[in-house]
Amino acid sequence: VTGAEGEGMVFFSCNACGDSLKKNQVEKHYATKCRQGKSLSCIDCSKEFWGEEYNQHTKCISEEEKYSGKNYVPKAGANKGEQKQNQWVEQVQAAIDGAKSDKNIHQLLQKIKDCPNIPRKQAKFKNFVKNSLRVHQERWIDQAWDLIMKHAGQANAVNEPPPEKPVNGAHEGQSKA
Repeated sequence: VTGAEGEGMVFFSCNACGDSLKKNQVEKHYATKCRQGKSLSCIDCSKEFWGEEYNQHTKCISEEEKYSGKNYVPKAGANKGEQKQNQWVEQVQAAIDGAKSDKNIHQLLQKIKDCPNIPRKQAKFKNFVKNSLRVHQERWIDQAWDLIMKHAGQANAVNEPPPEKPVNGAHEGQSKA
């Protein structure tokens, strides 16, 4: 049900009627079929969620982790994509902190931050904001992207070592004798 790194589609079981539901089916299920209870359990990790709590459950344990039990050891480097996404979310948070003067951009960035798997390429980012968040103000989308990129540049500058400089001119102006 889940991917190798524990990511992927999350499935729930309705605690009132026992139906298995994909995350995107839960709201319709509550509204039309099962109005008795508002409680779900994750099929993979067995955690119980009340009301809207299930929305926060975007990632679960992998099948390997589930069936290996207490002897499970995660593979080295297996969560590289997750690390990149976490860095990206940190950049979005830095952009949010820098956008407090513009209420619209601040709210848009906050909505973006609350989404799982925010695209890191400009064209996909714009389509994501338009289609998933239903924001069609090009100016706002561009300003949000520019703020994130501004903070991405600052984050890279902090993480990269300065370029090496020659010591005492050893590489400059010397001729072979």
